[in-house]
Amino acid sequence: MQIWLIILGVCLLSILFFIRRHAVARWIIGGIILPIPLTRILVRAMGLPFLGGAIALGHLIFWMPAFVMLVKQRPFLDEQQSTAFRFWSGAMTGAYAFSFIFDVRDTVIYLGHVLA
Repeated sequence: MQIWLIILGVCLLSILFFIRRHAVARWIIGGIILPIPLTRILVRAMGLPFLGGAIALGHLIFWMPAFVMLVKQRPFLDEQQSTAFRFWSGAMTGAYAFSFIFDVRDTVIYLGHVLA
């Protein structure tokens, strides 16, 4: 798990190289920053306790727009883009997809506990 967090961290930090020229990078940074203050507020507004699964729920809500952009636009296949951006956008798409496997599972468990 720690190796995965390092890989994800490198992908997220490398966003700084692309944020000025690529809208999808700005959506990704927004999806990283917004959940920090808003997930707790959103979960409490829904009347749910803030437990570990709430973070996964926040990921699903706030990371999904950028993931959808990456999947629909497929910048990792666009030969007009730089190799670095294509590689990064492909890595981010994979990182999101892999993260969502855990986030969906954790969200289902969380909601199952708090709504039951």
